[in-house]
Amino acid sequence: MADTEFYVVDGAAEEIVEEEEVVVAHSDNLALYIDERELEDIARQVTQQYRDDKDARQDWEQMFEKGFELLGLKLQETSEPFEGACTAVHPLIIENAVKFQSKASQELFPPKGPVKTQIIGKGSSDKEAQAKRVKEFMNYQISEMMPEYFEEFERLLFQLPIFGSAFKKVYYDASSSRPISEFVSVDQFYVPFNSPDLKRADRYTHVIYRSGNDMQREIASDMYRECDLEEPSTQERSDMTGKMNEILGFSANTSSDAQYCLLEQHCYLELEGEFETPVPAPYIVTVDEDSEKVLSIRRNWEEGDPQYIKLEHFIHYKFVPGFGFYGFGYIHFLGNMTLTATAAMRALIDAGQFANLPGGFKARGVRIVGDQDPIAPGEWREVESTGQQLDKSFYALPYKEPSATLYQMLDFVTRAGQKFADTTEQVIADSSNYGPVGTTMALIEQSAKFFTAIHKRLHKSQRDEFRVLARVNYEFLPESMGMDVADGSIEIFKEDFDGRIDVLPVSDPNIPSSTHRFALAQMALQLSSQAPAGTYDIREVHKMILEATNIENADRLMPPAKEPQPQSPMADIISVSLGVPIKAFVEQNHQAHIAFKNSWINNPQQQQNPSYPNMVPLIQANISEHTLMEYQQQVQAMAGENVNDEFAQVQAAEQLAQMAELAQVGQQQGSVEQQSLNLQKADLELRSQEAQVEATHKAAGIMLDNRKLDIAEQRVQYSVIKDTSALIYKAQKDTEDRKTKLIIEYAKFMAALAKNMNVEFSKDSELFKAFPDAFEEVETNAAGGAIKAKDAESFYGLQDRIMNYAEGGDVERATEAETVKQQTVDSMVQLGIDPNSPSALAEYMEKSSGGREEAPPLLNNEEFLSADEALAEIEAQERAIDQTGEIDETPNTSVVPLPAPPRPTVPLPAPPKPDIEPVEEDYRDMLRIELDSREGNQNTLHLDNKKLPTLGSGHLVTDETPEILSRIGASEEVISNFKEAMKNISDIGEIDIGLTDENREALKDYSINEKENVIKDLIPAFDSLPNSLKTQLMSSAYRGGITGSEKTIDLINQGKWEEASKEFLDHDEYKKYKVSGEAGGIVDRMEALAKELKAMIQ
Repeated sequence: MADTEFYVVDGAAEEIVEEEEVVVAHSDNLALYIDERELEDIARQVTQQYRDDKDARQDWEQMFEKGFELLGLKLQETSEPFEGACTAVHPLIIENAVKFQSKASQELFPPKGPVKTQIIGKGSSDKEAQAKRVKEFMNYQISEMMPEYFEEFERLLFQLPIFGSAFKKVYYDASSSRPISEFVSVDQFYVPFNSPDLKRADRYTHVIYRSGNDMQREIASDMYRECDLEEPSTQERSDMTGKMNEILGFSANTSSDAQYCLLEQHCYLELEGEFETPVPAPYIVTVDEDSEKVLSIRRNWEEGDPQYIKLEHFIHYKFVPGFGFYGFGYIHFLGNMTLTATAAMRALIDAGQFANLPGGFKARGVRIVGDQDPIAPGEWREVESTGQQLDKSFYALPYKEPSATLYQMLDFVTRAGQKFADTTEQVIADSSNYGPVGTTMALIEQSAKFFTAIHKRLHKSQRDEFRVLARVNYEFLPESMGMDVADGSIEIFKEDFDGRIDVLPVSDPNIPSSTHRFALAQMALQLSSQAPAGTYDIREVHKMILEATNIENADRLMPPAKEPQPQSPMADIISVSLGVPIKAFVEQNHQAHIAFKNSWINNPQQQQNPSYPNMVPLIQANISEHTLMEYQQQVQAMAGENVNDEFAQVQAAEQLAQMAELAQVGQQQGSVEQQSLNLQKADLELRSQEAQVEATHKAAGIMLDNRKLDIAEQRVQYSVIKDTSALIYKAQKDTEDRKTKLIIEYAKFMAALAKNMNVEFSKDSELFKAFPDAFEEVETNAAGGAIKAKDAESFYGLQDRIMNYAEGGDVERATEAETVKQQTVDSMVQLGIDPNSPSALAEYMEKSSGGREEAPPLLNNEEFLSADEALAEIEAQERAIDQTGEIDETPNTSVVPLPAPPRPTVPLPAPPKPDIEPVEEDYRDMLRIELDSREGNQNTLHLDNKKLPTLGSGHLVTDETPEILSRIGASEEVISNFKEAMKNISDIGEIDIGLTDENREALKDYSINEKENVIKDLIPAFDSLPNSLKTQLMSSAYRGGITGSEKTIDLINQGKWEEASKEFLDHDEYKKYKVSGEAGGIVDRMEALAKELKAMIQ
C-alpha cells in the first residue's frame, strides 16, 4: 500500500500519495519504462540500420529477381520471334528443388518424430528416464502441439535449394501460450554487409507483417505496448517478393490487405538510467516502420548473466556455404545451365513446328479459297489459277528437321545439371544387384557426395533449432505437465530441460536418403551371402533391408527365431538342409556326432547333392562344437572337485596332452592292446600325482605347483629309479637349501600378482636379502613395502636368477651330489642293471647287499626311502609350511637318500599373466591421454599459451561455455563462479571455480564430440582412418591447426598422404618455432600429425 501524508493549505488538509517503487522483471517490456525521447532515438537508429542493410544487398536481390524467371512458374505467350513461338522453361532448377525437398523431408521429419536424445556426461537410470521423457515430449510437441512446424519446415526445404539460405525462428508466443517455430524467408531477414554469421553479427532484422487484428491481440497479451500507431496500409514488399507475386499473378488489395510493417531487430544497446549496463547489451527491439514507434524492448540474455551473452532465436539453414553470410543455391549453380538448356529446348521445338507446318512464297495472282488460314491436316482447298502450273506458283522454304546436334547438346546440359545436383537414384537403377560390392558403393558415394554434405549441414542446423526449442521449454514450461497421447500418456517436468540431456535430430548425417540406406542394406546382404556360414546373422540382415524400405515393425513379417534342440546326428543334417539352425549340447554323445557327420561329409554320394556346398560349412562348424565340448568334459573330469580352479584346469589340459602324446608313442612302438594298457597305466599315474600335487597347492602357490607337475612328468617319462631318486633328492634339498625358500616365497607373491593382487613384503624376507636390486623401483619404507599388480612383469626375470642361485657350500654340495649320482649309475652298469629299467632300484638293492655283511658304502648303512615315503616326507614338510609359513631346515639324519640321476635342466616357469582378451583400443581413449599431455588436465579457469581463457583439457571459453557447463551437469555455483572469474582472468591468469573431476571429464567429452563433428564435415572418411591418425587429427583440431589448412584437408580427402604431410608443415608458425626453439609443444604436435599422415603411405 502506498504511503500517505497530509499538509494544510488555507486551513484544509490535502492528501499526498507517494507512488510505489516499480519492480521491473527481467522479461518485461522495457519500452514501458524508458523516456519517450530516448525511445524516439532508438526507433530512428533501428529504422536507419534496417534501411542501410537493405540497400547493401540490392544487387544480390536483383540477381534473384532474374533467377525467378528460370523457375518456369509463369504461363506466357509471345509473338517474338514469331507468333506462337515456344516459351517453355527447362525445369532443371525446379525439378531438383522439388526432389531435394522430398528427400530431405523424409529424412529430417520421419513418421515417428524428428527428435532423439543423448545423455551428457556419465549415464544413470535417472538420466535415462529423463532422456526418454524429453524425447517423447518434444516429438509430441513438434508433431501435435506446434501444428505449424511441418508446413513451415516444408516451405524452408523448398526455398533453401533455390536461394541457398533460409531461416527458422523459435520463440515463445504469449498470445498462443506455446513455442512457435516459424519459417523466415531471405526477403524478410536482413543482416549487415560484413556479418560472418548469426552468432557474430552486430544486429539482424526480421521484417514482420501484421494485420490490424493481429496487432490488437498481441498488444492485449502485453507483447507490445499500446501507443498511437498510424492506420495499417498496403505495404510495399521487397523487390524479390514483388517479382515472385508478379510471376504468380498476385496483387494486394489496398482496402482489404492493409498491414503493419514491424521491424524486429536483435541488436546491442547502451541504455541509460536504471537499465544501464557496463557494456553494450543485447536487446530485441520492435519498431513500427511507418510511425517509427518503439513497440517493445526486451532483454536478450539470461537473467543473472554478468557477460550479457546473446540468446539465439534464429537458425540459419545453408544449402552450400558461400563467400559471405548467405549460402549458394541452385539459382547460382544451375542458372546459366538452365538458360542454355531453355534456349536449346525452345530452338528444337520451334524447328519442329517449322518442319511440320512449313511456310514459303506464292506467285502473285494466285488466290486460295480461305485466304491465309493454315491448312489443317487432311484438308483440300480450291485454288483460282490463271492457267499456269500450280507447282510453279508455290515455293516452300527449305526448313530443316530439328538438329540432332542441338538435341545432343540439350541432353548433355541436362545430364550435367542432374549430375551436379544428385543422381543417386539413377546410379542405383543402372547398377547390377550382383555387381561387386566395392564398385556399387563407390558409385553411390560418388553420386551422393554433394547431397551428403548438404544433409550434414541440415542435420547441424536442425540440431541447433531443437536446442533453442529445449531452452524455450526450460524458460516457459510449468514445473510439471501431463498429457494424453495415442499410446498412453506423457508427463514432462521443467527440470527435464536442465541441460543434462542433449537433443538431436533422429536423422543420420552420414546417410542422406532412403535410397542410400537401402543400398547399404543390399551391400550387407551381398556380403553375408559370400561370407562363411555363421559370420552374419541372416535374420538381422533381412530385418535391416525391411527397415531400410521404411517398413515399420519388420519383426511381424518374419517368423520367430527357432531355438536349436538336441537331436540325433541324422536329424541335425536334415535340419541343416531345411535351413533350421543346429547346435551341440553337453549331454549329447559327442563321439557319435563327430563320427557320423564326418562320414556324411566324406561320402562321395552325398557330395553329388546340390545343397552339399552350402551344408558342409554348417556341419563342420557343428563338428567343431562337439569336439570342443568333448575336450571340455575331459578337462572337467581330470580336474575333479577343482573344476572351477583355473590352475587345476591348466593341469588337466597338460595331462590330456601328455596322454595324447603317450598314445601316439604307443602307436609307434606296439600293438593296439599294448597302447591301451600303457595309456591306462599312465592315466592311473597321472591321477595319483594330481592328488599329491593338490595337497601342496596352497603352501607353495604357482611355482611349487609347477615343480610338482615336473615330478608327474618325470614319473611318466623316466624310469622308477630316476623318479624315486629325484623325489628323495628334492625332499632332502628342500630342508637344507636356501634356494627352496626363495622359490616358495617367489611363487607365493607371483601367484598373488597374477591375480591382480598387491603383495606386502618385508626387508627381512629371503627374496629382498638375496636380490635387493630387484626392488629398487618399488616404493619401500623402513620395514618393507608393497609390490603392485602393474609391476609384476618386472619381477618375471627373477626366475632364472633363482634357478641359478648358489651360495657358499651349496656349490660344493651340488657338485658332490652330481658325483654321487654318476657313481650310482656306474655301479648299476657294473652289476649288469639297466638304470632306465622300472625294476632297476630293486635289482640294485638286492645285488648290492646280497652275499655281503654290510650295506654298500654308498648307502652309508642308512634306511633307503621308497618313492611313497619320499612323497610322505614332502607332504609333512608342506603341512609345516602351511602352519608356520617357514621351511624346517633341520637336516633329516635318519635317512640318506640315493642321489637322483641327472635330469634335464628345466627353467622355472613364469607365473601365468592375467588372461586378457585383446580388444581394439578406442581412439577416444588415446585422444584423452593425448589431450591430457598436450592441453593439461586442470579443474581451473586459466589462460593458455595464447593468453586465451581455457577450461579443463583445452576447452576454449566462448559465449556458449555457461550453457555448456549447465548441459554437462555443473552446479549453479560452478557456473556463477565461472562468470565471476571471467571478469578477472586476464589479470590473475588462473582461478579455481570449483569444477569437479566429473565435470571436467564431461566437458572434455562434450568438446571431443564438437571437434569430431567439425572434423567429420571436413574429412568424410574420418571414421575409416587408423586410430593413431584420428587421434592426431583431433588433437590438431583443438588448437585449430588442421581445421585452418584447407589445402591439407583437400590432399587428405584425395588420399595424397605424403603431399598432405608436407603441406601441413609448410606453415609460417611451424617454421618460426622450429628455428627459434620456442613453443616446442606446437612443433611436436604438428610433427606428430605429419608423421601419422606420412605413415598412411605404407
